[in-house]
Amino acid sequence: FMEHIFAGEMVPGEAINESDLAKKFNVSSTVVREFLIRFSRFGLIEKKPNKHWILNGFTRGFAEELFTVREMFEHRAFLQFLGAGPDEHRKAIGLKSEHTLLLQNMERDFLQFPRLDEKFHRIWIDGSGNRFVRDFFALVSLIFHYHYRWNKIDEMERNTIAAEQHLKIIAALETGDFKKTEAAFLDHLAHAKESLVASVSWDAARQPIATV
Repeated sequence: FMEHIFAGEMVPGEAINESDLAKKFNVSSTVVREFLIRFSRFGLIEKKPNKHWILNGFTRGFAEELFTVREMFEHRAFLQFLGAGPDEHRKAIGLKSEHTLLLQNMERDFLQFPRLDEKFHRIWIDGSGNRFVRDFFALVSLIFHYHYRWNKIDEMERNTIAAEQHLKIIAALETGDFKKTEAAFLDHLAHAKESLVASVSWDAARQPIATV
């Protein structure tokens, strides 16, 4: 569905037709309707009374709201992870070689980073045992890993920085210095926010800001 949105270069306010989607994906209208209802919880689409579904789009305000909640949820999950003990820590430390290998071949494999990024963050997200945190992270993954209206020009550079920050978190975790580990995690989270705001191609009709 997100690939369909990208390919069609849809803009906020544009109608989403259930029948057209059913034909495109070769499924019933009921399947499409049920999917759109579930997907609407993310706030990217909305059903207007007696009208079609409408694409709200990904606005700067949406990004700010997304990160406000992400910072609360993921920071808490990360602190829980730090206190969970060596067995949980080894799950993150065990991804060190994958990050190192990816960085060595980043020019060729930079498109593989989103999958590794999700795998890394999932360690404490899933470890939190909180269904609401896990459900919210699905939205985070959707935005970051499908790159809604994403500017691809500096994607390799962004992925390189993020992978290096993951290794800093892992290195701090290996020392057992949890304050240093938390600081490295918060730096990574702040960079993720800056990266999103700087990389999304905001529609001029919504946010005419030249630098974002």
